[in-house]
Amino acid sequence: MPWISGACNRAWIPRRILRKEGLEQLLECWAGPVNICLNRRRASSYQRVRFSSHHKKFFKSLWVIDSDCFAGVFMYPCFDNVLWYLERFLRLPLQRHFHVVNPDGQGRTRARLTGTQISWCVKTDPYAGYDIPAEATEPGADFKRPGDSENVINGEIPDPYDLALEDINPVSPRLFSENKLWDYFKRLREEDPVHFNETELAGRFWSLTRYEDIKKVDSDWENFSSGNGITLGFPVDAELPEGALNVSMFIAMDPPVHDIQRKTVTGVVAPSNLAKLEPLIRERTADVLDKLPLGETFDWVDTVSIELTTRMLATLFDFPFEERRKLTRWSDVATAVPGSGVVESEEQRRTELLECLEYFTRLWNERRINPGNDLVSMLVLGEETKDMEPLEFLGNLILLIVGGNDTTRNSMSGSVYALNQFPNQYDKLVTNPTLVPKMVAELIRWQTPLAYMRRTANNDCKIGGKQIRQNDQILMWYVSGNRDPEVFENPDVVDIERPNVRNHLSFGFGIHRCMGNRLAELQLRILWEEILSRFDKIKVMDEPKRTFSSFVKGYTHLPVQVYNK
Repeated sequence: MPWISGACNRAWIPRRILRKEGLEQLLECWAGPVNICLNRRRASSYQRVRFSSHHKKFFKSLWVIDSDCFAGVFMYPCFDNVLWYLERFLRLPLQRHFHVVNPDGQGRTRARLTGTQISWCVKTDPYAGYDIPAEATEPGADFKRPGDSENVINGEIPDPYDLALEDINPVSPRLFSENKLWDYFKRLREEDPVHFNETELAGRFWSLTRYEDIKKVDSDWENFSSGNGITLGFPVDAELPEGALNVSMFIAMDPPVHDIQRKTVTGVVAPSNLAKLEPLIRERTADVLDKLPLGETFDWVDTVSIELTTRMLATLFDFPFEERRKLTRWSDVATAVPGSGVVESEEQRRTELLECLEYFTRLWNERRINPGNDLVSMLVLGEETKDMEPLEFLGNLILLIVGGNDTTRNSMSGSVYALNQFPNQYDKLVTNPTLVPKMVAELIRWQTPLAYMRRTANNDCKIGGKQIRQNDQILMWYVSGNRDPEVFENPDVVDIERPNVRNHLSFGFGIHRCMGNRLAELQLRILWEEILSRFDKIKVMDEPKRTFSSFVKGYTHLPVQVYNK
């Protein structure tokens, strides 16, 4: 893979950026913490940036020369990202010279770039005499993050009633992948609804398991912040490990920034736009269902749930339709636990997410010239989002992709599984198809596609009589609150006529309530309307394989057979 070496002319770089602190700020915003050291070469002094392995996704090498200009060698797939970021950070129409370098370091082609126009020609490299040494190869970043990676139960999963209460930690992906979570949360709701844990990586965190406590915290953004992340993470004052992508997204922000950025993209799920999308959703749903093999076992997750949600995502992003499964892959990578079969390491996760950023950066540049009515164009045109830094852009992409993919697709699969577990409810549905909207809400409650959301305490406070410290992490377990018998009668049972079903927690409360909730309900409603019009039944042939995650509560495989009426 070729590299691109670049030299930014001193006339275009503000001196403030080239101070050690300024350069560190630039790189930290973009690629994580770096250290700058001062070296000497020939008659010229320069500052060389020493990189850890995770920075090699961006740079092979970078120098500041004579405090007036900098030169570097950038990895070719990140070329657009490099240019985009520098322009946005410096707020200048930079003129730059770039050179393609073969992997062996031989042969250079000079390019001059002004704005977004690149012209290539073979010329003498003005920095040919400036021998840029290759960096020593370093091992890839390898670290554990709090949550699923830290809290895996080894061996047989114990009965929660055999454990001391303080030894219960609900943040274990095996509880979810093996469907052993319910008694754990039942005991916590009954005996310790505001439950304390402390681990080496995450520090102090609390689990809220009752409906009313969850709703209270979720509705109070002033005292319980989203700004430090929405999943169990490192303590607020902890340094991120080498190789960690420090992305930001508007769901992990507080007002006013949250409100402004969210408003920029909500138009895509406005009622008027949903009305326009409904015929397309129905057409695609019919197309997928009509191609299903009758009386043969197939995977509902891949064939129906993923396919339908990915088609929808491709439409919302105006993403190349033939490459739509890239969206599925990036969604899975963003939430996967290393070693679970999706990605093998944090380094692989980082690499693939940066590929996502690179791909969408190209779409961004295209939409700047020719905007449409898609999510990328909305971000491009939004006054408060048009100058996002790359990792903020990536964070919002992950939010929109995961929010539009994982949650809806797992509800689509969960609804089939649920109605097989409670066939009397399916019979009701066949007898009275007008119950479909209520069924959709009930199955979203029963499934709860995102198990929890995190908040961080802004101040010392009390919840349920427990003393919470400032900066403690708080996990709102939607999956438990949706099974709270104080709110939902017989909560473990699917009841498509449940009177208060729309009070479920799955979409959250307050300013962070899921903006795509109506779209998700629309997709599920249409799916079941079309199922009922053409199939006598959908039979689950075996237990599903579930997602190895305590955050995304979903399915990776669901074998079924369908039969015509």
